[in-house]
This record gives sequence, structure tokens and C-alpha cells, in this order.
Amino acid sequence: MNDASYDGTLSVGYRNAGFSILAYYETFAAIRYESMGINPGFVVRPGKILIPVADISLSFIRRPWKTYPSIALNTRLEYHFDRFFIYGRAEYRWRTDYDFFQVSVYGGVSYKFGLD
Repeated sequence: MNDASYDGTLSVGYRNAGFSILAYYETFAAIRYESMGINPGFVVRPGKILIPVADISLSFIRRPWKTYPSIALNTRLEYHFDRFFIYGRAEYRWRTDYDFFQVSVYGGVSYKFGLD
């Protein structure tokens, strides 16, 4: 990651038993890049401590000159605590702005709120 260009990611999601939906927006202002999308997914072991998730990402990549569609397959492994969880995610994305497939790996911490 180019630290000088990274501005942030905002995501929000909902999960009910074996179904999940995630919406996200990310921006990299220094390189004039934005993306936004939704990820409907399948939760393999809902309610457990270690939870695998698979989803598809339907998104748009915005460059200064044009907006491009993008699609990706994601797998995520989440380790849950009481009010938060940590995760690792692998992504295989078709980048139509440059017309190639990109493999990425991410990790993070998420806070759980809402109904129990």
C-alpha cells in the first residue's frame, strides 16, 4: 500500500444467519481513485467463534476520466469476540479500469453493534 495516497474506507454491513450484505466506500485522493460497492455473501458457520464467509463484490471504480464496473470474489475468515471481530480477507478482482485481474489480501478489526 502506498501510505501517501491512502485516505480511508468506510463500510457497513448486516448479517442474518447464513446471509450477509456489506456496503463500502473507499478513497485514495492522492491518486484520484474511489470505489464503492455491495457484497452479498454466504456465512458458512453463523454464530460460531471462527466464521468463514464467501461473497461476491459488485462495485464501481471511479477515476477522474471515467467510472468503471468491477466484480470480485472474496473469502473472509473472522474470529469473533464479544463486541468485535478480527478478520483476514482474500480478494480476486476484475479491474475493468485497467482490464486485468488483481489478487489482494486485507485484514482488519470490526465492531459489532445492533441487535443480538
